Amino acid sequence: MLDPLSAVSLAGNIVGFIEFTAEIISKTRELLSHGATQEIYNAEIVIRDLLQLSKQLKIGAQSAGAAPQTDDDKALEDFCSCCIGLSETIIKRLEKLKLKEEASKPRAFLHALKAVWSQKELQSEEVQLASYRSQLEFRVLTSLR
Repeated sequence: MLDPLSAVSLAGNIVGFIEFTAEIISKTRELLSHGATQEIYNAEIVIRDLLQLSKQLKIGAQSAGAAPQTDDDKALEDFCSCCIGLSETIIKRLEKLKLKEEASKPRAFLHALKAVWSQKELQSEEVQLASYRSQLEFRVLTSLR
């Protein structure tokens, strides 16, 4: 017979396993019907937009280089480069999580498992990208003064 704390711990582990399995099954269904999860589509739209904006800002900062480049211009260009690099990395990672064409259920299950496992890493990169975005906004606003 289990003592009460062990029983509660076992029940918590079972509930956690069931939630994890349900999440994978849900993502597998999404992948089979749409080729990607809603989170992947949403993240990709935002990141592609930020990537395009960063490229435009970088070109603008470089074209302002006809005059001697200020420290603010150089900082803006550096942040744009960081943002572009990280955006491209995340987009490549998201592309790997999508299903290609008609895939079997086991392949969709493996992709769903990868999506769940890589979720923390993607969230960490998205937080870093958000801080780059905030810094870009700050640089652009201060350059308008």
